[in-house]
Amino acid sequence: MGSCIAVLDGAFSTNYSGADSQGEDGESAAILPVAIQEERDERGWVWGNESALLPPSLSRLIRLCTKTNSISKGKAIHAQLIISASNPDVPTINHLLSMYLKLGRTDYAQKLFEQMPERNVITWATLISSYSQMGLSEKALNCLRLMVLDDGISPNNYSYVGAITACANMRALRTGKEIHGKLYRTEEIANSFVSNCLVNFYGKCGLLKSARLVFDGILEPNTSSWVSLIACYCQCGENEEGLRIFLRSLRTGVKVNEFSYGSISGACAALGMLEVGMQLQGLAVKCGILMDPYVVTGLVNFYAKCGELELAYKAFREADEPHLTAWTALVGGCVQLGKGRQAIDLFRKLLSTGLKPSEQTLASVLGAFAIEKEVIGGTQLHSLIIKSGFDAFTFICNANTIYLFSAGHDMLVLRNGVVEVLSGLTAQFSDAGYVPDALVSLVDGD
Repeated sequence: MGSCIAVLDGAFSTNYSGADSQGEDGESAAILPVAIQEERDERGWVWGNESALLPPSLSRLIRLCTKTNSISKGKAIHAQLIISASNPDVPTINHLLSMYLKLGRTDYAQKLFEQMPERNVITWATLISSYSQMGLSEKALNCLRLMVLDDGISPNNYSYVGAITACANMRALRTGKEIHGKLYRTEEIANSFVSNCLVNFYGKCGLLKSARLVFDGILEPNTSSWVSLIACYCQCGENEEGLRIFLRSLRTGVKVNEFSYGSISGACAALGMLEVGMQLQGLAVKCGILMDPYVVTGLVNFYAKCGELELAYKAFREADEPHLTAWTALVGGCVQLGKGRQAIDLFRKLLSTGLKPSEQTLASVLGAFAIEKEVIGGTQLHSLIIKSGFDAFTFICNANTIYLFSAGHDMLVLRNGVVEVLSGLTAQFSDAGYVPDALVSLVDGD
């Protein structure tokens, strides 16, 4: 199989129309079918002969490689297509494209896409959706433009969902509004997936009225529609209105799920509504909501912010392998309640699990060292922050300042550090031909 994958690595210089894509010694054509055919009895894969897969089995086999994360077998199938001189149809190539994207091989996906003699709307939708899910939002939006302008293909609902999600991730308000306008003019907004995506987009951009208008235009809002609207209000700090919308959804018969419960528990935490939050937890249990990492984090955060540290610990222990966000929420709760020693002990346990602390985790732990006035431990943590590359982040800078003051560091040392930074900034501005008066006065003044 290794030799046929080597064929694939060099095969992107040719198209699917020729039969000249053979291995150097002709072994690939013989090795590939035998190598994969070894799996036939176990998987039930069907081969037409010694050199080619039956077409219906080929697409199923590619999907199986995607499902089992088997990039090596996927590349072997692709190599089989090349060396057998077959001309796969567009749906088959779309399956290959989807496989490479889902398995993280964007380089192979891009080369395969560029060499496709023909593309359809599914090809473009696959590319747009995958790029959006991978956080490559600019690439996703660029694909939408090329799809319309270069290939003249009208986007389908999947393409729109991927593009709107990309706009939400980038907070690209103007582009998102343009897409919404096109949908409105062409009357293609009936699909609930697209509408839900628009609600989420406007919510992330802070336009709650627009999100509400889109929601009100949905003829039959489903669970995702309600969850999107609730999340929008809670994320924007409108927690009371988020709770009202949640209660309204319950009256219409919508069941609580993990996502709506996570948003509402966060709203209760922000409002300090312990009794309401506990009632909602009981409702969640009755609805059969599982204690997944998202729910556990919400519970820990809720009880910690409401001052119920023991209940926060109890919720934390519900998870077999707590997510980093749950650790961070519990550490932050300990610091908030003045339990610095507990927070430090939790942080040490976190490090022993192999999880890498986030910016928020480190900022909370710095607060714990400040409470306990542990200069040595705090200094060691400061070194870890610098090595981890978090020292330039706002949360970390603020926490560092609080730690230095609270732990009783010499103010002259702190001032000298500030002067050193300002001097460096002044030198950089001077090289550019500009010396800010404020910086000069800060550095030169006493």
